[in-house]
Amino acid sequence: MAMMDAAVGSASSYTESLTSVSDRLGRVTISLGCATARKGDTVQSLIARADGCLYAAKRNGRNRVICETDPEIAAAAAAEATVA
Repeated sequence: MAMMDAAVGSASSYTESLTSVSDRLGRVTISLGCATARKGDTVQSLIARADGCLYAAKRNGRNRVICETDPEIAAAAAAEATVA
């Protein structure tokens, strides 16, 4: 969990630093999705979870970082698990 917190913190710092770039280049935004590798993961399953987080970040506004432990993602994963 500490590794995910560090990754999200770094990503959040990166999104905040875009303010200075936007001042020079015009509007620049970024949305990021973070996922951690789990035992039994394939490259595809890891990327699929990160991709889901990315699209959740985009739905929630610009300059956001969403990780798979965030409530929106965790709720969707729990719902998916009950269907499967």
